[in-house]
Amino acid sequence: MTKGQRQELLERAKQRAKVLETLRNDERYHHVMGRLRYENMIDAPGIQPRNFKLRIDDILWVGENIEPRVLELLPAILIKTPRLIYKDKIPKDLQQVKNKLLRGDTEGKFRDIPLESCYQWIPRLGRKDKLPSVRKIFYLSAQDDQILKSASKATKQPEAQIIRDALKKFLTKK
Repeated sequence: MTKGQRQELLERAKQRAKVLETLRNDERYHHVMGRLRYENMIDAPGIQPRNFKLRIDDILWVGENIEPRVLELLPAILIKTPRLIYKDKIPKDLQQVKNKLLRGDTEGKFRDIPLESCYQWIPRLGRKDKLPSVRKIFYLSAQDDQILKSASKATKQPEAQIIRDALKKFLTKK
């Protein structure tokens, strides 16, 4: 790299730093980062922790303009701690990403952030080291339903636990 190229790169970096400094003075940045700091999700030195709900538009603005880690966190927040966010309309791409992550699918990107980066946050939020349950809907015959209810009553366990145990036994027999 020549001296001129280095100087040009330095000038661009200085200009970007000025833009970022201006953006960091925006109240949306302080609201979002303050709440995430309050929840111990992100370390943001110099930002006061704040305890109030966030708007999805503000979170997206901060993630796209200043702090990309916020975009990594957003799907996990929607999955594990939705109480942090107002019940705003969720953008279609974000809803699709949320649904994919709920199924454990990490292929693709969310606004240039790999879904693997988003998925890593899920066990860190809410109930730690626990992934969300996946809903499965299936139909049983009346006879099978009666068997399941009898097994649940006999073992004093929920029907879902009976099915989990049966699946585990099925896999260990092979």
